Amino acid sequence: MADSQLKTDLTEIHDLFMEMYAAGDFKGIANLYTEDCVVMAPGQETQFGRKAAEELQAKLKSDGAAKIITKLEEWKGGEDGEIVYLRSSFEMVNEDDCVYSVGKKLGIWQKTDGMYKMKVICFNSEDRKSVV
Repeated sequence: MADSQLKTDLTEIHDLFMEMYAAGDFKGIANLYTEDCVVMAPGQETQFGRKAAEELQAKLKSDGAAKIITKLEEWKGGEDGEIVYLRSSFEMVNEDDCVYSVGKKLGIWQKTDGMYKMKVICFNSEDRKSVV
């Protein structure tokens, strides 16, 4: 798969994710993950399945992340394009449009039913006050 097509595919999925996040559609977001996904979030035990992905996004929103700004930094897929990885950084922004947390993500994506879905997500984050 061409690198430019992979970036386009991942960007489209990210944009869809952000639309759903803004609307509070956490079930919709969960469908962007594989059924057997692995979710590794800071300070939590490893979780499995779409329900874990749904609960994570709902918790981020309820904890004050009005939006999450993500910068795609590196992506690579195998020859067949079935599995890809994506490294990115992000900022969590509150309702006052202030960045309060920054972090990095590493995701493994699997093509399922013709669309990439998150298979494994691992991320860290830091309170912005400790970064400045």
